[in-house]
Amino acid sequence: MKITKRLFLLWMSMMLVLVIGRSSVQAELTPEMKKEIDEYMEKKQAEEGLVDKLLTTKKGGKFSLGGELEYEYVDVQNGGKKAEPHFVLDKFVLQPKVNINEDISIEAQLYFQPHNKTSINEFHIMFKNIPCKHTYIDAGLFEREIKNHSHRITEGYPLVGTAFWRDDEYALSLGGEWKSLYGSLLVGDGLALGEKQVAEDSSYKIIHDNKRDEDFNGLSEFNANFGYRNDYGKLGKVDVLLFYVYKELSDSDIEFLMDIPGYEGDLDDKSGFRRGFGADYSIGGLRLYGQYIEAEDGELKRSGWYIQPSYKVKLAQREYFNAFEVVFRYGELDMDVTPDPADSRTWDRDKIAIALISDICKNVKLKTEYYVNDEDTGAEDVDNDEFLTQLEVKF
Repeated sequence: MKITKRLFLLWMSMMLVLVIGRSSVQAELTPEMKKEIDEYMEKKQAEEGLVDKLLTTKKGGKFSLGGELEYEYVDVQNGGKKAEPHFVLDKFVLQPKVNINEDISIEAQLYFQPHNKTSINEFHIMFKNIPCKHTYIDAGLFEREIKNHSHRITEGYPLVGTAFWRDDEYALSLGGEWKSLYGSLLVGDGLALGEKQVAEDSSYKIIHDNKRDEDFNGLSEFNANFGYRNDYGKLGKVDVLLFYVYKELSDSDIEFLMDIPGYEGDLDDKSGFRRGFGADYSIGGLRLYGQYIEAEDGELKRSGWYIQPSYKVKLAQREYFNAFEVVFRYGELDMDVTPDPADSRTWDRDKIAIALISDICKNVKLKTEYYVNDEDTGAEDVDNDEFLTQLEVKF
C-alpha cells in the first residue's frame, strides 16, 4: 500500500526517538513517564500496520471506507398463495468518507442491488462547529430527522416508517445541540407521493413518501425538529423528538391523489404536512420506543403510530453469539377514506413484528423476524404474513 513521504519520515522519526533514545534517557525519566512510554509501545505493537491503513487523498484529506452486506432468506404469503422460500442478496453497500479537516467531511452510500442499477442512496457534505460551536450544516441527500430517531433495529420497517420517512431527499440542514436540547431546520426538494410494499412481498402496497428521481418541484419542503435527551443515571436515559414537516404538492402528487378511490380534494389544494413525535426510554438492557405521526396531503388525511419494547442480553465472556436482543413492535396506519377492496392504498392496517437479533461477533448480526400483517380491505382478508432471516455484515 502506498504511503506519503511525509508519513514515512514521521514514522521513522518516532521509531528512532522511542527505540534508540529510550535507552539513553531512561535514567532521567520519572516512573509515570516510563509507564506512559511502555503503554504506548504496547499499543503500537497491537496496532501493527496502522500507517498502512491510513489513506490520504491528492489534496491531503484523510480517506476511509466502510460498508455493509445483507443476505436474506425470505418466506412470504401472497394472497393465500405461498411463494417459494428463497435466498436473496438484499444489498451491498460501500460507504467512502473523506475528512477534509477536523470539522469538514464528505460521505456517501453507494448501493449495489440485484436487478437494480447502482445508485447513490445518500451523501453528506458536513460542516461541524459551523457557523458556531456545537452547530452543523449538512448538505446532500439524506433522510428526515425522525428516521434517525426511530431506533429501527429490525430489517423490517414500521408502517409509519414506510409511509413517511423511509426514503431520502435533497436538502440543506442547519442544526445543533445545547446541553440536553437539540434541534434542526431543513429545507429541501421534498419527497414525492408514491407507493411501497410494507415488507419483503411487493403485493398490497401503501402510500409512500418516495425519493424524487425526477419531477423536481423546487424547494418544496420545510422541516423543523426539536428534541430533548438526558441520562438520569440509575433512572435511565430519555430522548424525545418533536417534528413538523410542511410540503408543497407537485402536479404529479395531485395526479396521484386524484387516482385514489374516495379522494374528494381538488386540483388547487397543494399543501401538506407531517407532524408528530418519537419517545425513547432505556434502562439497562431494556428499551422502549414509541412514535406517532399524522399527515395531510390536500384533503387526504392519514395517521399512524407504533410502540416497540426490546430487551438485550450481553454475554461478555463469549467470543461468538455474545449478545441477543428480543424485539416486539405493534403499529397501525389509518386512512381517512372508505376502504376499496380493489385498491390496497385505501386500507387501514396494523402490523406486528417479532424479532430475535443475535450478535454473532462484532459487526456481524443474524436477524430473525416474523411479520403479522392485518388489513381492513372492505371485503375478505388477505394472507400476507412473512418470515425473514438476514445475515448483516458491517465493515
